[in-house]
Amino acid sequence: MITEQPDKRVTSINYMGAKIDDETLKLTAHLCRIGTVNASDCNITDNQLKYLSGLTSMTSLVLTPHADTDKGLVHLRPLANMQGIAPFHTKIIRPRLWTTLPSGKASKY
Repeated sequence: MITEQPDKRVTSINYMGAKIDDETLKLTAHLCRIGTVNASDCNITDNQLKYLSGLTSMTSLVLTPHADTDKGLVHLRPLANMQGIAPFHTKIIRPRLWTTLPSGKASKY
């Protein structure tokens, strides 16, 4: 599901349950106004998180389950507008998530 504003610019994308490959994430990286990405049940790898690093408008990311560990979080460090990451049912170590992201922002669920 893709959500558009009246000006036809995509602001959120819901990949929930879809198989996401590198090409899909490379295309997503071109959607510069994306604020929310739901990648639950997509098994994005640590390496694939690098494709999201240019989405500087992104404020919310859902990763459930995340296929690897918290090593890929370094790719998300440039996302200063990030308000939270929901790492439910992942191997991400929450204290590391809070210290890796800008201002330590992460969902505390």
